[in-house]
Amino acid sequence: AAGLVTRHFASGNPAPDAATLGRIAGIITRTHAHFIATYTPDPAALAMIMTEFSRAWWRLATASIRAGYVSLPLALANRPAGVALSDAGVVHAATSAVIGHCRSLSARRRA
Repeated sequence: AAGLVTRHFASGNPAPDAATLGRIAGIITRTHAHFIATYTPDPAALAMIMTEFSRAWWRLATASIRAGYVSLPLALANRPAGVALSDAGVVHAATSAVIGHCRSLSARRRA
């Protein structure tokens, strides 16, 4: 689990498929919940933590989408609870979806 999170969530390498993205989501959700329960941050700190958690998730999700490995709907379906849609950036997410779709089509044609 640590290698999976390090390789994709921390390093920014795209998840190769929706199942991997879902596994990462489960791992980081449990880790995040444990951290919040253990350290009980005040409301201001919790807001900052949630914002950074969302941004980090969307960096991974959009990298996976842009690479053509995961569609935007599948990324949304695997989004951890508490991850804000607003942190995705609508234009960035849409652009990543278009680029990813083109890369996916190109890969299928080559295969």
